[in-house]
Amino acid sequence: MKSGIFNNIKKVAFIAPALLVLGAMTSCESDFSPENMVGDTWSKILCIKNSGEQSMVLLGNDDVKSFTLQVLKGGGKKDLAAYGTLRLLTKAELDASYPGNSYEIINSEYYTIPAVVSVESGATGMLYEIQVKQQLALQQVRSNDDVTWVIPLCLESNTDSVNSDKKCIIINLIDGNRPRKINPAEFKVTAVDVASNGWVDGKPENLFDGNLTSVWRTILWNCTGTRCSGSAGNSGAFWCNREDHTVDDYIFADNFTNYVGGQWVDNPRVDLPWTLTVDMNGTYDITQIATTRMINTQDQGVDLSSYYQRVKDYEYQISTDGTTWTKLAEGTMDVYGETTYTVKPENAGEVHKARFVKLVIKTMHWRQNTEEEMKAIHGGKAYNEYHSATFCNDRKAVGMDPEFAQFKKSAAIDLGPVILGEIEIYGRDIIQ
Repeated sequence: MKSGIFNNIKKVAFIAPALLVLGAMTSCESDFSPENMVGDTWSKILCIKNSGEQSMVLLGNDDVKSFTLQVLKGGGKKDLAAYGTLRLLTKAELDASYPGNSYEIINSEYYTIPAVVSVESGATGMLYEIQVKQQLALQQVRSNDDVTWVIPLCLESNTDSVNSDKKCIIINLIDGNRPRKINPAEFKVTAVDVASNGWVDGKPENLFDGNLTSVWRTILWNCTGTRCSGSAGNSGAFWCNREDHTVDDYIFADNFTNYVGGQWVDNPRVDLPWTLTVDMNGTYDITQIATTRMINTQDQGVDLSSYYQRVKDYEYQISTDGTTWTKLAEGTMDVYGETTYTVKPENAGEVHKARFVKLVIKTMHWRQNTEEEMKAIHGGKAYNEYHSATFCNDRKAVGMDPEFAQFKKSAAIDLGPVILGEIEIYGRDIIQ
């Protein structure tokens, strides 16, 4: 059989249970029963263990890079040898099998595959190497950023059965030298120190779902009073009529009762800073992080976005182990303006190796209309004359004043809710 395999293709046989890579035969066998078999016999069944979509990162540091294909054998008679061939899918077959993907097939001259694959008698599986000529493949990958260049292969046999669910593999070729948006599909939020708003389906995982319209909404703690002294002659008023507010100007409830998981619970107040940590399930050289916030909220035609708390000062930290952290970059979001803010590493020429990323919300925007502005839009009356000092009891009373949107100011007095739409992390693959 060796004469039927390309030169430079490495073929390794192993006998169960001696080797661990393919020792767990259940990954292939458990899918089969005589009723589900392809063909008339269940003596020998081939499958690709690492079937489906796989990634191969090209760095160009070697002339040739190998991808290991894992072929397993199952069935009722393991002492028999099984034979198959690898066939390149056509573009039409690729589009039909994977609709909605921007796949293009890499030039077949840029890689080699084994002409024949076999699992010998007594073996449970074989390893084969698909070899890619890195420099040539990288040229084609870099020729069009709008497509994903792939090697699509299917395992077939004229003599033995093949598991129809595990017969194809799509190898995505990735330029490891070019920063890209890291796929968040396997991201996992590992820590967050502020509760989500229980009335709205806004979980922290929504920050990494690739959907800008699904948001993370933090809980809020109500403003119950103020320490401001210049509040239009009413030191007990909730509204502070000056521009340079901080969190220390307000008094908040110690906890907030929220509806979470089908029951009412008390959430103790968490003071700033707030943090959220994500495990990217891989190690990357981080090149930039984009944060999208949601500020356009309409209610009966009135822009209520000024009512919601908005992040002001924030930073991102990175870690390789989830324990030791270093600052990647920091930024400031305007009280109004753009919705997506991007930060890049402060030391752009260095490698910023990370598996874990932490968002730190350090400060937030508070009410910013000056007394003069309020009088100008309310017929010379101060805000506390125009609105009752007890307006905090009505959650919409603040935002229902349409002039807030006109002046592009923050009307927030509660601690939260913060509404963020998406965090997009960009970087280069790091091969361990």
